[in-house]
Amino acid sequence: MASHLMKLEHITKTYRSNGRTFCALNDACLCINEHESISLVGESGAGKSTFATIIAGLKRPTKGAIYWNDQDISKLARQEKRVMRQKIQMVSQDPTQTFDQLRTVGYSIREALLSYKLCTRAQARERCENLLERVGLSKHYASHRPSELSGGQLQRASIARALACEPELLVLDEVTSALDMTVQEKILQLLETLRQEHKVSMLFVHHDLAVAQRMSDRIIVMKDAGIVTECAASELSSCEHPYVRKLIASIYTL
Repeated sequence: MASHLMKLEHITKTYRSNGRTFCALNDACLCINEHESISLVGESGAGKSTFATIIAGLKRPTKGAIYWNDQDISKLARQEKRVMRQKIQMVSQDPTQTFDQLRTVGYSIREALLSYKLCTRAQARERCENLLERVGLSKHYASHRPSELSGGQLQRASIARALACEPELLVLDEVTSALDMTVQEKILQLLETLRQEHKVSMLFVHHDLAVAQRMSDRIIVMKDAGIVTECAASELSSCEHPYVRKLIASIYTL
């Protein structure tokens, strides 16, 4: 049986605006296993991205508990929290957010390596070039600024920067939705290869059920800020939950 890498219990996230409380995520529970690929799916506003940013450590939940390797994150020492942040890396829909637009792509990747002391400064250039080649980019792109790369190239570079941190969990938030179909397919193939080579767990946020089914072991279906059901990816087409049937039907009516 696979061991839990991360466990989230009764996670709620609320915001206050103009004297009113808005619930972006309500009592969500999830276990992520080692070397597992999971997809969060659902319509816009379902709570997928909010949950993903909490998992990635970019937002704190209003309520609930989070465990990393069975340790309560709230009780970790400062250095332990830093190590944990290294092990969870997020790749967003907009890869420009990953990079300083005034610096080269290589600088940003080397910065990630040096920040977590994963190599010496003398080794950083070679490590950076190897990471770029691993995601299908020439090492020469290290000297380019983000504005000089296409959307697909920049998304590959964003994945390279995340891999530089040697993560155990990659959180991928709609990473292909802004790309054309040809480039999207290349990115998906890259992620499939990386998962096999690195044995890294992956959490995808998708609105596309077909992509979710292809990339995942397990699918978590969200609606109205909560989880409504989950199933093995191989069993999605036979899932009888009415909301899942609605999502499946929408694929054929677009």
